[in-house]
Amino acid sequence: MRECNLMDPGMLNRDNEDVNPISAPEMQAKLAAVRAKSLKDRHLEGPPFPGVKGESVRFYLSLRATIAKLKAAREKAGLTLVEVEIRSGISEEMLRSLELGTAMNPTWKIMGDYANAVGMNLVISAEVKTD
Repeated sequence: MRECNLMDPGMLNRDNEDVNPISAPEMQAKLAAVRAKSLKDRHLEGPPFPGVKGESVRFYLSLRATIAKLKAAREKAGLTLVEVEIRSGISEEMLRSLELGTAMNPTWKIMGDYANAVGMNLVISAEVKTD
């Protein structure tokens, strides 16, 4: 008996072989492992594509660090993305994009509303270049 693999195109046109279907908990565990690997491999320490160069890299990394703090505050407060959506008016999809690093250029308003919704203040500052 072989294991049922939902991604196997051969499963759509089964021959008369016995198939051992994967239980729902087993499938959820496999999906969770794939999801965890995907999140681990995301670009949280660096630019997601070669187009981010020079000073943009510094801004991108600062943005990612700020969003990580906001996400940590959201999780510490026990808030879901839907609850933050209700508090901030920012769509759950945009919040998810921010947290995953796929929203490349969020507005200051979005960032400020997100910060406010999770009990933080967004601070904008400038520093003299040292290089």
